[in-house]
Amino acid sequence: MLNSKNSIEIDFICLNTAISFHFMLGFINCAVSKELLNGVITWVAILILTEIKSSPKGQMDIHTLVYFCVYKKQAFSILVKKYSFKETIVLWIGLFLCIQVTAQADKNLISFFSFDSCTIKDNLKKATASNVGPLTCVCGVSGNALIWNGGLNFAEWDSPELKAFTANDFSVSFYFKPKAATGTMDIISKRENCGIDSFFAIRYVADQRTVVADFVQRVDNNGSLHTVLPLNQCWFHIVFTRAGNKLSLFLDGQEVDTRTNNYTIAVVNKAKLALANSPCLSVTDIRFAGALDELKIFNKALSKAEVKALYTPIDFLLTQDTVIFKGDNVLTRLSRSCATKFQWSPTSGVADITKSNTILSPVQTTTYYLKTDQDECMIRDTIKVTVIDASNLDCNEIQMPNAFTPNHDGLNDLFRIGNPYVVTALVSFDIFDRWGEKVFSTADPKDGWDGRFGNQEVNPGLFVYHLKYVCKGSTLHKSGSFALIK
Repeated sequence: MLNSKNSIEIDFICLNTAISFHFMLGFINCAVSKELLNGVITWVAILILTEIKSSPKGQMDIHTLVYFCVYKKQAFSILVKKYSFKETIVLWIGLFLCIQVTAQADKNLISFFSFDSCTIKDNLKKATASNVGPLTCVCGVSGNALIWNGGLNFAEWDSPELKAFTANDFSVSFYFKPKAATGTMDIISKRENCGIDSFFAIRYVADQRTVVADFVQRVDNNGSLHTVLPLNQCWFHIVFTRAGNKLSLFLDGQEVDTRTNNYTIAVVNKAKLALANSPCLSVTDIRFAGALDELKIFNKALSKAEVKALYTPIDFLLTQDTVIFKGDNVLTRLSRSCATKFQWSPTSGVADITKSNTILSPVQTTTYYLKTDQDECMIRDTIKVTVIDASNLDCNEIQMPNAFTPNHDGLNDLFRIGNPYVVTALVSFDIFDRWGEKVFSTADPKDGWDGRFGNQEVNPGLFVYHLKYVCKGSTLHKSGSFALIK
């Protein structure tokens, strides 16, 4: 999403718990959705190869990984022609693990409504569907989405599984793009009446930009979760899970609200699963107006890793804030987007101010803004390009942290050079423990230590580093100590 840069650089999450897989190409981070199945295989492989070779370790962007985790034999055959067999096998392992997390979640799907065929049919052919009002297709997160006009326009689904899913652990996942409105929009519900007993509902309070998820067994055993939607964004991914007595609400792959009750909440009623057709219409709610895509119902509570794997980013700059030398440039890339018109500002140094994928060539440090409109919402993202004048570099100002925390939270997980652009050539970067044993060594200035030695996590403590590098034709040395903290 447009201000979700933290979702680009995340832990390698390919199982129910975070698994760190350290290898010669670094950390492959996997938080993908396997629904993004369009594109040309050769072009995809080129994107992957380019990103692997150009990205610092731990910073392969999600867009590349989406394609990497989707394409199998075709990408493998192209990879092996370009790179060594060892490198290709490493990538294949990463691909296998990425696929596993989505495959594991899909085994528990009881209904899936992709809306790609401009219908409300269940892709799994388990539920019967009915609707009132027009079914209009628009560009969606994956393929097509359906527009709901807020009038007499709704859908309902029925099956034995859908009748009973709220009685046990379950998850509901969907993407939505709301229209501007005033009032509380009914999105998804399963309730027989507008009372306070035994119902499940997800609603959108439009004038407060707030999603509210209610799960009520009775007045003394219920849970209500909510989250405020960010600005400068059109599409939002919502996931609600019930795991025993714990309820969780996720926004764009991140848990944003949770509640643990004293007792397990079980909602049992005979209502159908309804979209924009709650019994509370005209009482407290209005019908949903906007676009909906990728509605999924699971008969299990998805883990945080599985929720993150379902999330497909859309409408945000893949190109991160970067540093270039004066006279160089940077190529921008945008994730999947339904937008057709773009505008960059400032315009100085922009090759084409109307294209999302363009070349930025600033002569001084500049923060660029990319704006686009989709229907009634505006999307805005930024990229800061820091320009370095090589003639002004101080070879003695190598920036090294005094501590790092390799706990796999995506923040400060690597100990590495803070300003690698100062280094013309890195001869060696060595790290030693307090007994003098070398635990890490590299000649790549963008490489870093993940706190592991011999495939094992080392204990917290003090360590010593030694750098030997070339800057402005001179060979220099720098040493110091730092702490590994857990």
